[in-house]
Amino acid sequence: MEAPRSPDRERLILSNRSFAPEIVDELRSIHALKSGALAMFDPMLAAVASQRDDQSTSAEVAELLGRMHSAFSNHRNQTAEHVRRLAARLIELESSPARGRVGAFSAGARAWVRASGLRGQNHGANARNAFVFESLEVASLNLLAQVADRSGDETTASLARDCIAEDKEMAETINRNWTNVLTLKLAI
Repeated sequence: MEAPRSPDRERLILSNRSFAPEIVDELRSIHALKSGALAMFDPMLAAVASQRDDQSTSAEVAELLGRMHSAFSNHRNQTAEHVRRLAARLIELESSPARGRVGAFSAGARAWVRASGLRGQNHGANARNAFVFESLEVASLNLLAQVADRSGDETTASLARDCIAEDKEMAETINRNWTNVLTLKLAI
């Protein structure tokens, strides 16, 4: 890794370069990533609701499943809004979502959900995968925010920071609940 540049040198480099292509590429990648995440939510939420509503599920487990369903339903709605806002920002920048990337991420997400369900619902694996996915989204959004900040694109930087806040909140919710996840894993 090279030594950090002085602020004056950094400003000179940035003033002589447009970061629009990098911003658009990052936006397209994050839009595809989050679109893929949306494809994973619905099957997982349906499985959680089915187990929660099963008459043979104990009251304690049903309560934990209800809280899990609520948290993931809320974040599914946030993610759908992120996808909408990212697509709108791409259009504002005279671009569009990368349909090929969206298709690839969505197909991969659906395959992952199907493969995970082959041995039945595994709440430990679901929580682990969700935690990793949130961390991937936060890392990607941080890069977008930084390149947008450096280029003076406050609109994109603000959008990225909004998404980061909600994705970090979800990751922290998962991280606070590993004991509950283990209870679900062992109970079902």
